[in-house]
Amino acid sequence: MSRRNLLPAILFFLFIFVLTGFAPSLRAVPGDTISVRIQQFGLNGLYTSAAPPWVEIVVRNTTDQPQSFQLSVAELNLDAGASPTAGPALMRMDLAAGKERLVTIPLNVVAPNGRPTFGTEVIYAEASDANGHALGRSGRRVPPGADGQIIALLCNSPATCGMIQKSILFGGRPDEEPRISESLHLAELSEPPAAGWAYNVAETVVVATPATKLSSDQRDALELYLLRGGTLVLLDDQFSIPQAGADFLNVYGPRVPEGRLIPVGAGHIVRFSSIASDQFRRFFHPLKPPKPAPGGGEWPSRYSGASTWFGVSQIIASESSWLRRRLGTSFDFMSFLSLLLWIMTYLILAGVVNFVILRWIRRPELGWVTLPALAVLFSVALYLYSVRTHPKNFGLDEMTVYEMDSRSTLASSVSLVRVSAPVKSELRLAISGDVECSRQAQALPYNGGDVVTSSPEGLVGAFHMGKKWETQMRLRRWSFRDFQFEGHRRFAGRVYRDAAGLLHNGTGVGFRQAMVVDKQDVFLLDQFPSGAVVDLAHVPRRDYASETGRRVSPPRSYPNTPFGYNFAKPLSAPSEEEQKKFDDEFDATLDQPFSLLEMIRAWYPKGDFLFDDTKAVFFGLSDQAADSAALPGLRPDRKAHSLIVVTFGEWP
Repeated sequence: MSRRNLLPAILFFLFIFVLTGFAPSLRAVPGDTISVRIQQFGLNGLYTSAAPPWVEIVVRNTTDQPQSFQLSVAELNLDAGASPTAGPALMRMDLAAGKERLVTIPLNVVAPNGRPTFGTEVIYAEASDANGHALGRSGRRVPPGADGQIIALLCNSPATCGMIQKSILFGGRPDEEPRISESLHLAELSEPPAAGWAYNVAETVVVATPATKLSSDQRDALELYLLRGGTLVLLDDQFSIPQAGADFLNVYGPRVPEGRLIPVGAGHIVRFSSIASDQFRRFFHPLKPPKPAPGGGEWPSRYSGASTWFGVSQIIASESSWLRRRLGTSFDFMSFLSLLLWIMTYLILAGVVNFVILRWIRRPELGWVTLPALAVLFSVALYLYSVRTHPKNFGLDEMTVYEMDSRSTLASSVSLVRVSAPVKSELRLAISGDVECSRQAQALPYNGGDVVTSSPEGLVGAFHMGKKWETQMRLRRWSFRDFQFEGHRRFAGRVYRDAAGLLHNGTGVGFRQAMVVDKQDVFLLDQFPSGAVVDLAHVPRRDYASETGRRVSPPRSYPNTPFGYNFAKPLSAPSEEEQKKFDDEFDATLDQPFSLLEMIRAWYPKGDFLFDDTKAVFFGLSDQAADSAALPGLRPDRKAHSLIVVTFGEWP
């Protein structure tokens, strides 16, 4: 190759090398009519595989004319032809001349935690017009996921953050410092996020800035992070509780003793007097061991940090899955016994007709006609029998579980939506409201299986975000697809118990079934309308121990506890007779009307061990769903139910 031809090749490969290996962020190309800039990814670039990282994008119209365009954001794999590793997020936008807009997206990233990416995976954002022509674009390399605990710092100044970092990293014994430095990742946030899911990758959030500097959305984001399993640390010398207001700072702040972890929802809140206090330094030294992950053990603890936020949402989803199994559309398939009986019937009928009747009338040659005729008639009859329960119309099931603390009106939610189709079709699913995270399962054929798995391959395809979340899907005949959404909702009021023992429903939601559980009793409230007040001393009750402790054989499974506990004393294994009794009860339950008692069947049977930080739990079943799911252009058969779960840290 001549020197003249070699120079362009060298420049080309140098450009690719810089693009994929060293450039941390691909900035907007000069001359773009829409300026696109990725301002934030994760918490200062830190993220884990436990939750979708926070992506913040600044979009600006650089022209003197209004612009309408579509913004698409996705993770691309440059080793696979720059193909998306998960479905891109799409947003339709309108910007006036010279105007700027900030966009925040919880983007599904499937880069394995801790694996070096070598620049082959990038976050790519592009603004395009109606014809697909690029108006602006930007990119940012996906760094390796953080291995260890992430601590977010909200400070009123860089100097304050420096003092906190010094106290955390160098406030312990000299032999601890190397291990602390390797295991902790500190993210200093100059501007606190206004979305709760932005903190999901953090194990702990330290708040060292005046509450007056936080907007209501930013305070709600911190509370939502707390409800979902995070640990919130308040520093008195930097953080001041507002004197008036009804947000969580006023509700929880004055109740928190210094240096003591107080449970709030699935998370904890703790307060210290100052950065220099010995209690604050000891909080991180020695390094806290990871909290037990939910889902393990005979009666697993529900305590989990935000680093296992996805595990928390999955446990809430198990409650939604139980609702879907009990109240949603059932997918039945012909059992083996039914099929065996049909085959035996055919064999007997064919034998009687061909070997008895035809021989009796002395016309055995007609067997050439009767045998195929019987086979055809039997096949038609078997087909009609097997499809008798198949859906005749499109189906839309929506099951939502809200989890909230009795002292606040904000609830974290997980919704499971199932779309089923009677014929091969291409559908659109639309969800009204803010959707924080979304996943889907693979389309499954119509059969008896009701177990879905979540995996990178099961991430939602291309979806539209904004005031309405939308995606498209293709379904085969008699198939369904499941989606899982995480979100939140602020209710009109709360469920609480006053000093006189009266239980109040101020949520604005009426319940067709309600139940309260403490360490001794299960109170059955039946209907509990909005605004109702009930004296628990005058409602039917059952003994807690007699309604719990069911240990069923796999694959049977009841829902888990909606709160955490530190320790459960192991019990002896059930006898063969007891095991059969539990399994038979489980199988019989599936054929009976739904009862909220099913939600506590698998709980640890000794209430004194279970109810420690949590004193009582309220369950309320309503037909008012959280999200407004719809199939545009269709009128599906709809089933929508919601379950509100309220945990009480105080029980008068």
